[in-house]
Amino acid sequence: IREQGGLPVSIKVIRSRFKLLNGFNREYKQQFLKAIYYNSSAMSSAKALEAVIESDNSSVREALNPALMIVKRGGSFMEAIESIGAFDESTLAILEAGERMGTLKASIDTAVQHVETSAVTNKAMMGIATIASIELFFALSSLLGNRYGVLPSLASNIPENTPPEKVAEIKAAIANGIIFNDIMIWGTFAV
Repeated sequence: IREQGGLPVSIKVIRSRFKLLNGFNREYKQQFLKAIYYNSSAMSSAKALEAVIESDNSSVREALNPALMIVKRGGSFMEAIESIGAFDESTLAILEAGERMGTLKASIDTAVQHVETSAVTNKAMMGIATIASIELFFALSSLLGNRYGVLPSLASNIPENTPPEKVAEIKAAIANGIIFNDIMIWGTFAV
């Protein structure tokens, strides 16, 4: 744009939509915030962020470059932190409140605690989702096993010396079993 005589009005960082794959794990986020905390005692929050990014030599350094560019061009601490894309909205709100009130150090402590508790919560949620998926699999497999294995086998293996009225009763019970089993299968899929 500059080569053609224009000036960029805004810069939008393009990144992956999948935040789980961004390389910023819980430990890294906590260490990153703590490094800003320690550096902010001697300089402004934006300069502390700049110092932390420039000293970073980890595998996620490239993802920190947009924040470094924002700070170097005079942008705010919050603009830079948001451009990284590593923190959730609650963490960003905690940091923003601390910056606005002049208590960034205290808000960084709170943000570190929030990152820790949200990681524990996310772990618990993933465990619950995994258990629910396993239970759904077993429920469906037993229903499908009954529908396409047990009930047809019962229908085809009625003893030959069974009285006709008893055969009709057994077939009616099997037909009702198939209907109720189909209702449970479709109900499971609907949920």
